[in-house]
Amino acid sequence: GDSTVSKSMFDKDVAHRGIATFNFKPEDLVIVKDPKHPLYCSRVERPLIQSFIDELDADGFIQPVVVCRDSEGQAVVVAGRRRVRAALTINERRKKQGRALLMVPCIVRRGSMEALSLIVVAENAQREDDPLIVKAEKAARLCNQGHSLAEIGLAFGVEPQTIRNWLKLTELAPAVHKALVQEQITPYLAVQLHGLSEAEQKASLAQILAEAKDTGKAPTARTAARHVATRTGRKTGPRMRTRKEIQGELENGSRRGPEFRAALRWVLNEDGAEAV
Repeated sequence: GDSTVSKSMFDKDVAHRGIATFNFKPEDLVIVKDPKHPLYCSRVERPLIQSFIDELDADGFIQPVVVCRDSEGQAVVVAGRRRVRAALTINERRKKQGRALLMVPCIVRRGSMEALSLIVVAENAQREDDPLIVKAEKAARLCNQGHSLAEIGLAFGVEPQTIRNWLKLTELAPAVHKALVQEQITPYLAVQLHGLSEAEQKASLAQILAEAKDTGKAPTARTAARHVATRTGRKTGPRMRTRKEIQGELENGSRRGPEFRAALRWVLNEDGAEAV
């Protein structure tokens, strides 16, 4: 069918149903590439996988692409960028082969770009998981657009408190952020440094990485918590004892009485003790 959707046709259909479905030529669809745009997604920068292109060419679209109309009447892709990009590549090949060109089935949604940006996050979360730092940056964008932690959490499928922790990752000193992106440290470690000044974060990071190099062990969140406690005077929480330590306590705990030893055996699930 014709990919041209008139304003009156769009408005009439949307007014009655809220959702309209049309076939578009892939070149008539706008893929956002401006990082400042509410519908921008960093995945648009990733190269397409040939096997994905071949599968779409063979099987066609199983699910429609989601688009919305901007102020100029253009159809802007909300969800399905990769499939639209693949369709463009497929049609270049089909033209050379003299085959019928691929059309893109689209569901047209109304709403502000900021509101529709939640669809981008939800679709990406379902199709392919992002690194945590990328999720954090997306969450920060949504937060800046005025979405609540509950709304953002719903889009990602996590609790609001998780989103709150993710946002901390976007407020780190540049040196810590770089170490996180390069996977020198874990997100859990990075969050421990949140709240320190930029200079303190940088100094703590240098010490943590130096210790890791000296010991040959990967830096942990507990190591970061210790450094933070040293700088701020905050007390760290009690450390959980290992199984080996508990077994040693059991062997040396005769002076503590039978009830104490029974409790340790229960922790270790020994002597018929049942785990809860």
